[in-house]
Amino acid sequence: MQFFSLPLDVKNRVAVPEESAGIEGYGHHYSRGRGDKLDWAEGLILITQPVQDRNMNLWPTNPPAFRSAVSLFIGFHVLFLWACRLIVSVSYSQPNSIA
Repeated sequence: MQFFSLPLDVKNRVAVPEESAGIEGYGHHYSRGRGDKLDWAEGLILITQPVQDRNMNLWPTNPPAFRSAVSLFIGFHVLFLWACRLIVSVSYSQPNSIA
């Protein structure tokens, strides 16, 4: 959340490149809700997996702990998903198990 409190010029350093057809980076999203109400949001979209597809130029360096915190979270997330896959595969290989 600290990232979104930074000044706009700092956030724009990792903005979605104008020449890019992708969605990765910082940007604003506008949409029309019910009636004529305009809904505005800012977002930071990052590709995290597979690791070789990460564009580190679009990963903020401010706040300083951002990259390490996101990398740590992704690491735990990947481990959790592998554990879930293991549990499911074991449960399918045990016909009499209660899953």
